[in-house]
Amino acid sequence: MLCAQRLDQTPATLARQGTPFEQVMISITKQEHIELVMQANYWQSLHQRALVRIEWLQARNQRQLELSALAEAALRCELEHQRALVRDLQKRLFARKSERHQTNERQTKADVSKAHRGQQDGKRGHGRTLQPHLPGRDEIIAIDHAHCPTCALPFQIFPGTEDSEVVEIEVKAYRRKIHRLRYKPG
Repeated sequence: MLCAQRLDQTPATLARQGTPFEQVMISITKQEHIELVMQANYWQSLHQRALVRIEWLQARNQRQLELSALAEAALRCELEHQRALVRDLQKRLFARKSERHQTNERQTKADVSKAHRGQQDGKRGHGRTLQPHLPGRDEIIAIDHAHCPTCALPFQIFPGTEDSEVVEIEVKAYRRKIHRLRYKPG
């Protein structure tokens, strides 16, 4: 706005008002001049120190950024390693097992509904395998004191026995003495 007013004015009008960057001469004492120079030097030295400090802070921040970037990269690598370990363990735990059979389109519902092999839930097992080729030894076990512990009356013998069969392996250690006859020429 000020520039538009100035353009409209004539050079004579401008000369009366004064030019914008007109030099004005003032006189100061030597003491004031020395103080002004000292203040200027003081502020210039402060400005130089501030510039040096800014450069130092920028370099320190740059180093810290580089160190934090390296630390972040190391942590990301460790995180990827741990995630891979978790994936591996989950795959081992929850993946398809090699023992399971794959279902084919050829299998029918009847094949799938068949009972599994081996011991069935709720069914009686086959028991121990008998060993009829082994030699047998019969033992009869009787109670030493066949009487009731509360009333002390003797027990009556009940007909029959309660039989059980146990396969025992017996290992015997022995000492073998060998006697050899001695001979001499005759």
